[in-house]
Amino acid sequence: MDSLSNLDQQVLLTLNQSVDPASVAGQFVVFVAVWVIYLLMVLLVVAWFIPALRTKEQRLTLIRTVVNAGIAWLVVTKALGALIHRARPFDGVAGVREFLFHRQDYSFPSDHATFLFALAFGFFIAKNRSLGWIFLVGALLVSFARVVSGFHYPGDIVGGAVVAGLVVGVLHFGRVRELLDSYIGVPLLKLATLLRLAA
Repeated sequence: MDSLSNLDQQVLLTLNQSVDPASVAGQFVVFVAVWVIYLLMVLLVVAWFIPALRTKEQRLTLIRTVVNAGIAWLVVTKALGALIHRARPFDGVAGVREFLFHRQDYSFPSDHATFLFALAFGFFIAKNRSLGWIFLVGALLVSFARVVSGFHYPGDIVGGAVVAGLVVGVLHFGRVRELLDSYIGVPLLKLATLLRLAA
């Protein structure tokens, strides 16, 4: 266990110290770490209105994918963070430079990684490879940038991806999927239709 922890710290320090926070590269890392996730959320809104994805089943799949990712992020990562209490790298490792704002909360698992990987996995399961690849690349870029910026350990990212896979795997199939569709997905789709956001 100690060897894994040491490797986690070594990779973190190597990446974090390879980029000057004040340089153009450093500012690009900050942009990717903070803002790319919002651009991907805009893409989700755009996807809702793409003609090829406007059937009832396709829109229900989009809602299901976002709901599953939201549960992974807002429920599972919060619970794990409260149980594990892993400090941020800039609070736990000497020599780590802060690129981003100082936030004293848990580090493991990365909620950004969990959310974006869950979206990517959900789209792949739904056989929407275009969105799956876009969100997978986005998840990798954002995750890498958040390690370089000293906000997460590499292990936080791996943990987030594992959590995402497990949660999506459980929620996307069988009785759980039927319950979520019945009580969340279908009502949201009906509300969207009522508001003229879905045909």
